[in-house]
This record gives sequence, C-alpha cells and structure tokens, in this order.
Amino acid sequence: MQKAQIPSRIESIDIFRALTMLLMIFVNSLGHLSGIPDWLGHTSKDGDAMGLADIVFPFFLFIVGMSIPFAVKSRLKKGESKGKIIVHVLIRSVALLIMGVFHENISHINPQLSGISRPMWQLLVNVAFILVWNVYSDNKPKFKNVFIGLRVLGIVSLIILAALFRAGDINELIFFKPYWWGILGLIGWTYLISTIIYLYSKQSLTVITLAFLVFAAYNVLSHAGLIILPSPFNSWFSFFGRGAFASLSLGGVMASLIYIWAKENNRLQQFFIIMLSISVLMFIAGSYTRQFWGIAKLGETPAWVFFSLAAAYSSFSLLFWVTDVKGYKKIFKIVRPAGTSTLLCYIIPYLYESILELTGLALPHFFNFGIIGLIKTAIISLLIVMFTGLLERMGIKMKL
Repeated sequence: MQKAQIPSRIESIDIFRALTMLLMIFVNSLGHLSGIPDWLGHTSKDGDAMGLADIVFPFFLFIVGMSIPFAVKSRLKKGESKGKIIVHVLIRSVALLIMGVFHENISHINPQLSGISRPMWQLLVNVAFILVWNVYSDNKPKFKNVFIGLRVLGIVSLIILAALFRAGDINELIFFKPYWWGILGLIGWTYLISTIIYLYSKQSLTVITLAFLVFAAYNVLSHAGLIILPSPFNSWFSFFGRGAFASLSLGGVMASLIYIWAKENNRLQQFFIIMLSISVLMFIAGSYTRQFWGIAKLGETPAWVFFSLAAAYSSFSLLFWVTDVKGYKKIFKIVRPAGTSTLLCYIIPYLYESILELTGLALPHFFNFGIIGLIKTAIISLLIVMFTGLLERMGIKMKL
C-alpha cells in the first residue's frame, strides 16, 4: 500500500483565512439584530464563556502566524536581507496601525464640530484606504502617473479627514488621536513582533515553541498578579494583550513549522497526530486556567488563549485534510476572495454601512429579528465576499 504523500503546496491557509474573514463580517453585523442567541456574540469582560464572535480574532492572529514562515521564506529566496524584510514588515505594520486608528476614531466623531457626518467621514476614510493601498498594475505604464495621482489623492484625503476630525464638545475639544489601536492595529503590532521573533529564531521550531511558552507564561503570570507593569506602560502596551496576542500568533507559526517538518520528511500521519495532540494539550491548559480567571476575550484571559488555540489547531487540521489531502477545494471557491483580498474584504462592510446610512435605505424591521435576521446577515456577508472577488477581477486588490 502506497504511503500517503503530504501536499507540496498548502492551500488551506488561504481558505482558513477566507472562512475566518467571512465569519468576522457575519459576527460584526450581529449588533443590528435582536432576538438572537447570546452565544453568537461577544461575552462580557467579566464573563466566563466564549461566544462565536470571541473565536474570530484569535483565529485571525493564528493565521497571521501561519503565514509568516512562508512569506519570510519567499523573500529570503529572492535574496532579501533580514534588515530589508524587517523594513517591509514595519511598513505593513504601520499601515495597519494607521487604518486601525482611523477606524477607532469613527465612533467618537462629533459631526457638528467636524462639519461632516459620521457615515460620510467613514465612507471617505475607507475609500482613501483603497486609493492608497490598492495594487496598481505594473503592466500599464501609460497609467503610471494616474496611479501615482490616485495614491497621493488618498494620502491627502486622509490628512484632511484627520484634520477635520473633532470629538468631545465645544467646551472640551478632542482632536484626532489613537483612542485605541483597533483590530487592524493589534494585528499590525502582533505581526511585527511575531515576524521579528521568527526571523531571528533561525526558523527553529524549538526556539519558536520557547517564545510561545514565554508569552503564554507572561499572560498567566500577569493575570496572577505576579507581573504588574507601571500604570503608563500598562496603557501604552495595550497592544501586547498581556502576551495573549503574540501567543496566538506564535501558535500559528508553530503550526506552519510543524507542516514544513512533516513535508520535508513526508510524515503526513505524524503531522495530524502532533497537531491534534497540541489541540488536546491547549484544551487541558484552558480547562485548568479557567478556574482562576474564567474565559474572557475582552479580559485576554489564559483560558481564552488556550481554548482558542485548541480550536485553531483542530479546525485547521480538519480543513487541511479536507482541502489539501482529499482535494475538496472547489466547495470553497465562492469564499476564496476573502482569503486572497482579505484587507479589501474587511474594508467593504464599512463602505456598505456608510452608504446605507447616507441613503436611508433599510429593510423592514422583521429582517433584523431572529432567524430571519441571521439568514439575511449570512447572505449579505457572502455577497460582500463575492463582491470582493468581482473587484479583484477588475484589478482592485489592496496589499500592504
């Protein structure tokens, strides 16, 4: 009997990213619904549970980590130095921070003081993002100046929109500032930290595992009160998530390195055994630490980290088996744009929401209640992904 070969090209990462992006769009839209189960949304900071929405962000960080070894390998193969790679990563991280801060300011804007409505400010900000970070074709040299002009227009627009921004009231004006890094900003910080660690680990699974254990231990010890940062640092390093975010991302790096080892040694069966064993260990760690601090995404508790990793390792293993081993990839074709044009797919719901508010378009109230509301939200989420694919085919695809 011929031994099963481990696939030389892994496509399940893109599909995993696409499904996670689709899920993110779905859960981000649940706030407009009523009469739906509580477990679909986020649990409270002091709660002891995980809703469906609480798994999306850790899955995203896990996928960010999984992508790092392949991206670094590709750049090293092209002859790029570590320094040049770090500059590239830094530029991408700063771009994510900028977008995260703009998105976080949306909910704080005072339309009267800013002279522009919230949905219009939101619409223009996200259109500017597309202009700045769209992938303009190198195969159309006659449009080169046009492309440069569009990018400059986007940058100038963001500067003007930031200058117009006012929050607070007439007695206490608040100007544009980083209230918080936002989801994209937290991804940017985590991506930067994890890539630097990986670059200087010499691609060693042992070193990455030790780094993961350090961040996981920091998360546990900080919740136990054994590590307490001084007050200013505690807020400055909010992007750190008390080690939670890097733990999730480095968990993804570990998964990719395990795959690379299995591929080089043709150990498909061992790959699944190791991945599922880690999933079990993470579940045990989550069950043990839950008794002390509960499960809470907003509290960045160790149990949330460990349970999320248990779910990520088992979910990816299943998806890898279905798509890369068994070859059932076509069933995910409809959602693939969310995995290849992820940033654009993340931006489109902001545009959609702004246009709805500005035009006053709305479905009857019963479309926002119960099972009908959930079906409507699922369909709209899928349509957003399909629209992303259409834009991608038209040459609109954001890349940092």
